[in-house]
Amino acid sequence: MKIGLLHLSDIHIKVDDNIVLNRSCKIPVAIQDYIFEIDKLFIVISGDSAYSGKQEEYYLAMQLINDIQETIENIKKSLSIEFILIPGNHDCDFDKSTVRNIVLDSVKQGKPDISEEIIETLTSVQTEYFEYLRAYESEDKILDQKLLKIYKFSLGEYDILFNCFNSAWLSTINEQAGTLIFPIQMYEKLLQANKADLTVSLIHHPYNWYDPDNSREINRVLRQNSDIILTGHEHVSTINILDDLQGNITQHIEGSVLQETWNDSISGFNFIFLDLSEKKQSITKYSWNGEYYKIENQIENVDFIRSNLLQKNIFNLSDEFYRNLNDPGIPLKHPRNPNVKLKDIYIYTQMQRNLKWMNALVSKKK
Repeated sequence: MKIGLLHLSDIHIKVDDNIVLNRSCKIPVAIQDYIFEIDKLFIVISGDSAYSGKQEEYYLAMQLINDIQETIENIKKSLSIEFILIPGNHDCDFDKSTVRNIVLDSVKQGKPDISEEIIETLTSVQTEYFEYLRAYESEDKILDQKLLKIYKFSLGEYDILFNCFNSAWLSTINEQAGTLIFPIQMYEKLLQANKADLTVSLIHHPYNWYDPDNSREINRVLRQNSDIILTGHEHVSTINILDDLQGNITQHIEGSVLQETWNDSISGFNFIFLDLSEKKQSITKYSWNGEYYKIENQIENVDFIRSNLLQKNIFNLSDEFYRNLNDPGIPLKHPRNPNVKLKDIYIYTQMQRNLKWMNALVSKKK
């Protein structure tokens, strides 16, 4: 089973003056070699389809997406296409934020519990985005909430999960890095419970945009529950392989900006090719050169390695149970380690094979 992820981000469609609309057909042409090879295509947008969350902007964004889809279908009519979208800060219409500002300050200060009513209030600036989303989102959902949507696709013997986070629920105009909050703990057990052959998580804001403590939790949970993490927002595409040296590997791919508001010549996107049968993948970054989208950087035919934590049908210890197993059961202190664990003091038995003794024993039995 060969699949492709066409990763678009930060499209910033305005009411007028959208140069990217003239380049829509150039995107499928750039990836047509992959189009002929894959069995399934996911067009993934990691936030900021619009520039200011207005209905008129989404109509134009739909024109762009439909043109891309139509061109791909002209290249290969039999190709099955799905759309995966998340909102970014530009998908918020801040003209609608009145009561929201009061609630927003309270949530950032950690005062109220995060109820459904509070979530509805804070996502009220995304009303037009959710209408736009309905035009494209799949019915294959196993969770449908304002802050997290999870889609599951079964392709033959393979299951593919997309975890779609709404990090822009607390976004503001001129938001500052280190100030956002996402209640990742609310969803951790649900994320752990769902297993697939490929798990992709989308979140618009990279880690540095969250409160430091919250950022660490988001980082931990996403890495434990994702093969690939796709982000946007910063307009610079990077590819990182994160390995904790305990058999858990995660890819973090940041999206390029498809339409830069201050420079028409800056435009790019990523394409991720995955052969799930052979466990191989390629990642290609494309950028606009004035005439077409050319390959800027490419990682070809490398092994697709999954984390131990993400393997299907494998029993994994919960964090709580692991802590209980690692508890020595008595209060222990050490000047360089105030929190001594069982693993710090347990000494594994040293077993050494004595070949001469074994040979002698075997000869005696004969």
